[in-house]
Amino acid sequence: VGMTAQNAWQMHLCDPDPEYLKTHIYPIIRESARFYVSFMEKCKKDEHGKILLGPSYSPEHGSVGIFNCPFDMAYVHYTFDAMIQAAEEMKLDGDLAAKCVQFKSLLGSYPTAMDENGEPIVVDWEGCAYKQVKVHNITVPASPVFPADQVSWFSPEAQKELFRRTILDTRFNGNNSHVMFNIAKARLSMPEAVTDAKTWFASRELPNGLFEWQGHQHGTFMGEMIGVAGLINEFLLQSVHNKIRLFPCWPEDQDGKFSQLLAQGGFMVSAEFKDGQVRSVSIESKAGNQLQLLSPWKTIYANGEIAPIGPDGLVTLKTTTGQVLLFTESE
Repeated sequence: VGMTAQNAWQMHLCDPDPEYLKTHIYPIIRESARFYVSFMEKCKKDEHGKILLGPSYSPEHGSVGIFNCPFDMAYVHYTFDAMIQAAEEMKLDGDLAAKCVQFKSLLGSYPTAMDENGEPIVVDWEGCAYKQVKVHNITVPASPVFPADQVSWFSPEAQKELFRRTILDTRFNGNNSHVMFNIAKARLSMPEAVTDAKTWFASRELPNGLFEWQGHQHGTFMGEMIGVAGLINEFLLQSVHNKIRLFPCWPEDQDGKFSQLLAQGGFMVSAEFKDGQVRSVSIESKAGNQLQLLSPWKTIYANGEIAPIGPDGLVTLKTTTGQVLLFTESE
């Protein structure tokens, strides 16, 4: 349910179209939110009054009947966030949006267990012991970072450190999660994202440009194959929660550039990375929304005028539809 809602909502975030939202995307978001609200109304609560989300199943690990799987929790948050924003944009279903706000607040923290050093890491369900899931096929503990977009570069440092530690501790069997696991690493600027992805995909490339996918009868497994484009995009451009980051884990010794990639908020972004740093950035506003760009420099100019940088490193600017902003380090 959550992933279906995400696929629809991501399209709207990057390419806003009010009519398409109304006819094609909003119905999916609304029905997904209704399902989760109905399900959560039937859930038990813990001693702190937080919902025990389940019974459920950690995708491809353990047995049925667990509670508070990070995958489930993250996608409930994602779906409710989408519903709240979509309902505001559409001026519809205020009662359902209010329910989403209420039930979001009743979700607890992601389940953790102590590792060998006495540090917490995220585990697959409430009460799951450390290393109870020895090897992951679907990298469930990292899913709040990606694909569910709940933890990002702009999250509190303690939360980012928890998920970095979790990612480093998660053992992956090499089958299905190459795209999602390496995007999770890239979201937290872990440099091994690029090297790990390149090493595996280079070893699996076929003469036709596709990849032989381990664990699928030596097939090409098109669902993940298409996702490779998203993986490469994440190395160049991220725009989680409408906040744009450029070359977030790009190797400093490699030049690179991209042209006209879509970012959340309805922005078309082009940028170049050369000699270890971002050299130029061009952003076109397709929908006239507010722009939030993590500045790649200590001082930044937008179309020749100095732009203020907030304490979080973000340049926040109002835009108009069709406006093109050229960002540079100097006038």
